[in-house]
Amino acid sequence: MGPMLLNRLLLPAALFLTACASVPAEPPAHDLHAEVRGDGEPLIVFINGNGATLSVWDGIEAALREDGVTALLTDRDGLGGTALGPRPYRIEDEIASLRATIAKLPDGPQEMILVAHSYGGLIAAGLADEENVAGVVLVDALVPGAMTQELVEETLATYRPQYEAVRKQAPDVAAAIIPIVEAYPETADAVSGMAWPNGLTLIIIEAENPAGGPATQAATRSAYRRLIAENPGSRTLVIAERSGHQVMRDRPDLVVEAIRSLIKEMRAEG
Repeated sequence: MGPMLLNRLLLPAALFLTACASVPAEPPAHDLHAEVRGDGEPLIVFINGNGATLSVWDGIEAALREDGVTALLTDRDGLGGTALGPRPYRIEDEIASLRATIAKLPDGPQEMILVAHSYGGLIAAGLADEENVAGVVLVDALVPGAMTQELVEETLATYRPQYEAVRKQAPDVAAAIIPIVEAYPETADAVSGMAWPNGLTLIIIEAENPAGGPATQAATRSAYRRLIAENPGSRTLVIAERSGHQVMRDRPDLVVEAIRSLIKEMRAEG
């Protein structure tokens, strides 16, 4: 598969949904391939966007080692070392799978910072009401209010014509990603009533040149600004100048700085 075609399918797909949904009682958890690096506190949970494996965070995680933290990195459903889970796809199942992975860590519950890119923002939002979540860094990620009908329609119209080519050129990726795209209408319903907890510290890093079409970009930018206006005392918006959607690659310094600011805040309070 040519990189242009694959990127056009995967990167904007990460921006499709708005943030969090309430998780139904005991949805099934799918085993995720996970790597734990370091042994300090707090726990930094990295959550990938669509089509990305845990390696997307390697540079960020390596830069944080001197801070004495523990990093949890996972491969999402059907990618990297994680087998393809049950279908049809549901965002609730992805949230449940990551929650179960965190629960299995040997040190038990500890204070966490969630760092999520793109579609991973939805998964982070589903965990944000956990008592031990102390802060969230959203890296050009989805947030509450961004999933509009216009965005859903734009997304499906853009990517459905590309399915067949992706199935031929990257069948494993297609098996993981296409069901997520097709589930956008259901996911929009699932996340429609979600909101970030009041007082939770959020740092939103917005790419100067984000992916997606006009509806996606407009809905996401509008949602970011509404989110900041709701609680400006605990929420910060950072524009990643000279960056596309892959902020971790284009401006890793901003991501590391945001995480370190939350670590400093947590340690000062502790």
